[in-house]
Amino acid sequence: MNAVVVLTLLVTSILTTATATANVYKCTPTEVNPPSDAFCTDPPVVPVDLPTYQGTWFLTFASDAALRFGGDACTTANYTLNARNQIDVLNCAARQPAQRPFCARAVAAQRANTTASGKLQVSFPSAPRGLFNPARYSVAALLGWPRFGYLAAAVYQCAAVPNAANQSGFFILSRTLRFRALILYLLKLQLACAGYDVNVHFVPNNHTNCTYFFDRSGFVQFGAAGPPMPPPPASM
Repeated sequence: MNAVVVLTLLVTSILTTATATANVYKCTPTEVNPPSDAFCTDPPVVPVDLPTYQGTWFLTFASDAALRFGGDACTTANYTLNARNQIDVLNCAARQPAQRPFCARAVAAQRANTTASGKLQVSFPSAPRGLFNPARYSVAALLGWPRFGYLAAAVYQCAAVPNAANQSGFFILSRTLRFRALILYLLKLQLACAGYDVNVHFVPNNHTNCTYFFDRSGFVQFGAAGPPMPPPPASM
């Protein structure tokens, strides 16, 4: 996605979000941290057009709680729609900018017993099943439209822990590494008006010298040595 398209999407999102917030929402954040069992199980989501949602995303922010789910520095998510209308996922992450990323494959599909396209379930075949595998993946906010493309997304994950507080957190995904603070602000407006608690600490991914993996053949499973890292594109 080139800089002109990104800037156009961002400006349009700013105007649309500002107008909607002023004229419709008039809301205040709702305290849901720790979330109730009902909110954890069935959080509000936005409609998602899966063909538009596929492609490369950068992790630009994660809430403190989400870091326990594996939010590392220098993280990308590459989504490809398969013939079963599911998303093949390739997550690559490095804890330090100079490190070669590790990669893990997963499959995202619409959650059972729901018609909401924003309620997905992510399974990691190479990882043991447990509290976060499969993981509920709720698209809680989006910037952009199916016709023009999605610029950014806020993903909410929550797991009900027996006899303990539910564990929840946010991942902020973006098509670009630019305008990160503004994109987070616009997504938080949507989240607050949907009833999410945005008074949580969002940890930025401030590594500007990371080299990222992109969606191409030759990726490896988590824990194996990765291929040589390609240079970042000029549009980053």
